[in-house]
Amino acid sequence: MTAVRKPLWRWDPLWYILVFLLLVVANLFQAAQLTIAFGITVCVLIAIACAVVSVWIFALVRGPGNPDSYGNLSALDGLELIDAGKTDAQHTLVAHTAKRQNAIDAASAFGGDELSAVLVPGATRWFGRRLRVSVQLLADRRIFHAGFLPVELDRQWSPLLMPLRRRSLYLRVPATIGGRSRPYTVSLDLGGAAAAANIANAQQASS
Repeated sequence: MTAVRKPLWRWDPLWYILVFLLLVVANLFQAAQLTIAFGITVCVLIAIACAVVSVWIFALVRGPGNPDSYGNLSALDGLELIDAGKTDAQHTLVAHTAKRQNAIDAASAFGGDELSAVLVPGATRWFGRRLRVSVQLLADRRIFHAGFLPVELDRQWSPLLMPLRRRSLYLRVPATIGGRSRPYTVSLDLGGAAAAANIANAQQASS
């Protein structure tokens, strides 16, 4: 099954890679004394560099997004959370928690072992392009990125969660931190999550 990926033009490293490659090409044209080709390459390079700088300036003026380009939450202000209650369903382990042990440890210190988590679709890992569902732990109004839903669940949950995200609605599910020392694990109770998301999407469709 083909993974859903961020469009290439929205991939953060793309423009820096283009600038680097154009610098290399321009140097080659200059060394070969291909004046016209060198001039065209420099013009394209300047145009791309101006576009990158413009994006930087716009981002500084606008301020950081919430969620940001990687799908991390910085605050709950302006967001509406839809709660999925506790169930007896088998919990789902959060993936990629190994590199987020500090965040999980801090979440446990502020909120204990029984927490809640916000599911954010359209997230990515570092400079990756594959769109994932990130798991943001909530503890005393503080937010900690704990990892992602398992890859095999992305196709199931992204279509349910993306329509909510477009309206600044996010699903909050019960979460549990496992272990008394590192490495900690994080598990989610998703038993009532699909029903809560479907109800919210149906309400929007009927309004």
